[in-house]
Amino acid sequence: MSFVGYASEAYARSLAFAGEPLHLPACGGWVLRRAIPGTPYFDAMGPYPLFACRDWSRLGEDLAALKRSGLVSLTLVADPFAPLTAAGVTGCFDLARPFKRHFVARLGGDVEQIATPHHLRNARRGLRRVEVEQVAKPLSRLDDWVELYQELLLRKGTDDLRVFGRESFRQQLAMDDLVMFGASADGCSVGFQLFMRQADDAYFHLAAYSREGYRCDAAHALSRSAIEHFLSRVSRIDWGGGVGAPDAADDGLAAFKAGWSNDSVDSWLLGAILDAGRYAQLSRAVPATQYFPAYRHGEFGQGAR
Repeated sequence: MSFVGYASEAYARSLAFAGEPLHLPACGGWVLRRAIPGTPYFDAMGPYPLFACRDWSRLGEDLAALKRSGLVSLTLVADPFAPLTAAGVTGCFDLARPFKRHFVARLGGDVEQIATPHHLRNARRGLRRVEVEQVAKPLSRLDDWVELYQELLLRKGTDDLRVFGRESFRQQLAMDDLVMFGASADGCSVGFQLFMRQADDAYFHLAAYSREGYRCDAAHALSRSAIEHFLSRVSRIDWGGGVGAPDAADDGLAAFKAGWSNDSVDSWLLGAILDAGRYAQLSRAVPATQYFPAYRHGEFGQGAR
């Protein structure tokens, strides 16, 4: 089976709530066309959390075509494993800068050689308290997943692109490229982790836990089980990045992911101005900012990967 993950049409269409999926035929990736609030114009963004494609060396051809499409700009966060420099990708964009440091588990040997003693100890404790399974049919657990994910959104107050919705999740859980791990205690679901398979890699996609799941260390139990599952199936796991500024001392999520990793790599934020005149017009009243596109300054970004 060929795993295309975030580069797949199925994944792009699961994000139709955020914009109209547009195929980039030369490179084989997908972006989302979205309205610019308060204007009759449109721009495009890469799918959350990462843009991926089949042939990075041909992304420039698609950018040239997009400049004739009427779109004002394109913003995307590139797959951290993409050969951006080798393929000459960054030279095609007006903005190219490191965005998030991603924590990576390069698989070889066993989980004991990858994770920290602290995480391994918590995983052992968690595995005594919960039962973990690789869910053979993720769609069969849609209701349980949506319930836990809604609890997460309420607890975190999330209002960005991670508010997928039931229909979006229905489509994602139907993908062959999505792998689900579930934890249960006393017959009740207390946590899930979702991963996206792509080529020879796995990407930590989303997770949600109940209060009981946190008490039982379900996150550690699930993470260890996921690594063990993928050891013979992929070469790397991208756990993603933290939630705040890079290297923030109080970023618990980053510390959790780092504990399951033995390497790290940057993802890159890429921005292209497709219609320079319209971009300047829309950005004229915006204070000086590093945000791209400038005219969307103040809106939510592409999330915490």
